[in-house]
Amino acid sequence: MGLLSMLFGGGTSLDLRLDAGQTVPGGQISGTVTVHGGKKDLRITAVKVRLLYLNIDTSGEGLPKVDTTLLLDETIASDVPLAAKQTQEFEFRFRVPEDVELSGDGVSYTVQAAADIPKVKDPTADAKLEIVYGDGDTLALGLDAIYERWPALRDGQGEELHEALWNFSLECYSEREQLIAAEPVLSGYIRRGDPETREKAFEAWANLLDGQARKEHIKLLDELADQQLSDAMRDELIKAATKFAEEGALPLVKRFAASGDAEIRKQVAENLRFNAEDKFRGKKDLVLKLADDPQGEVRAAAYGALTAFNDEKKVVALLAERARSEGSAEAQAACVSALALAHHHGFLELTCDVYDDLLKRGSFEARKEIAEAVHWLPEEALSRVEALVKRLFADPDDEVRRTMAWQFRNMHDFKKLGHLLRHTIEHDSSEEVRIDGLGGLGAVMEPGELVAYYRSWMGREDTSEVRWAVLSGLRDHHSDKTARALLGELARSDNERLATAAQEELDREDDD
Repeated sequence: MGLLSMLFGGGTSLDLRLDAGQTVPGGQISGTVTVHGGKKDLRITAVKVRLLYLNIDTSGEGLPKVDTTLLLDETIASDVPLAAKQTQEFEFRFRVPEDVELSGDGVSYTVQAAADIPKVKDPTADAKLEIVYGDGDTLALGLDAIYERWPALRDGQGEELHEALWNFSLECYSEREQLIAAEPVLSGYIRRGDPETREKAFEAWANLLDGQARKEHIKLLDELADQQLSDAMRDELIKAATKFAEEGALPLVKRFAASGDAEIRKQVAENLRFNAEDKFRGKKDLVLKLADDPQGEVRAAAYGALTAFNDEKKVVALLAERARSEGSAEAQAACVSALALAHHHGFLELTCDVYDDLLKRGSFEARKEIAEAVHWLPEEALSRVEALVKRLFADPDDEVRRTMAWQFRNMHDFKKLGHLLRHTIEHDSSEEVRIDGLGGLGAVMEPGELVAYYRSWMGREDTSEVRWAVLSGLRDHHSDKTARALLGELARSDNERLATAAQEELDREDDD
């Protein structure tokens, strides 16, 4: 999982293990789905396992004929708690239909697993399965079924067609294999549609083919690159080229990376981070070249893309050196961000040393980024983290101190540092820092002590801002009796929005 998913996906992930990579028609598929928890307690709505059949026939003229079928779609677990940093394992065993075809000659099978987890990006994984003997015919998911769901794809136009293309694109995230037969329809709109239709069809096309691009698809990208395109179409083309770089579009990506337009070079670096595979042959060399770009904004994007290589000593050393020497504040902050998880790969001391140096003489942007990142450091680095937090709370810029105070919401592993937050709440010159600190106390104080502290504070200063901060801190303890009593008082507040939010916290316990 890449950094973006870890930051906005709660740190959750999923592993799929098959007991055997081969089976026979009428045989069984069995294995285990393991769901790993993130930084907070969550709940799994459902865990699903699918078996997908794909047949690509390239024997005729023109575009290949593509048949796809969902053979199995089973829910193996539902409504399961997922504690922070814990794992849940689910075993499965299914019977393969007797009339499936052999693998090979364009026929392949994929087992997919996915966990539906509210509030985070759903983790997924897949594994190839071989059917080693037997034959038979299966029904393919054809265009008729796709047109039935999106009639405008057949003969629509204007807003009706654009909405259908948008909705189709969204469905590709979860049903890509079932929808592959629509590829010729989308490519037709790309080649012959009006400018807006081309853009929307191209976005859907690139989404559909993510991980499945072939030579003819790369050829279409090259054709488009030689045409006069709108800015929006060019942006989508850069995104698609980076998605398909491993499948053959790397030369086109390099062509964009050599553009005389800094904005295009920046987009290449950003897309190499967020839309390309974490690692593929040629990626690191290209990103390192972009990291030497004369424009700071391009270097910043390139440093972000180097996050995928923060397990490599030379890359981490480069990021550390650039963090200390960068003339661009934006690029310096990007180096900090790229180093944020390097401690997982044995670079804890180097990361902390860089943080120390930048807190002495780094830019405001870099210091603020350190405040954003310090909670990722491991619990065993308590002494280093404590020193960093002290420096951050002593920073001359209110925004840096405020960021550190707010990030205490993620400092559950550092309860011993709660005294530093309380001191800041009681003595900082900025009201915004004090208020954000109040909201972060819930992560580092036990509920009884926390409620007493909040009541004492509200006795001195009972403003709307204070009450919202108190509600934020109580969210970590909404099942505690004393916390629920204070939540009940907030739920009777004259502030309707605050009262509603507090009641939702009380109801959340009932839902659990």
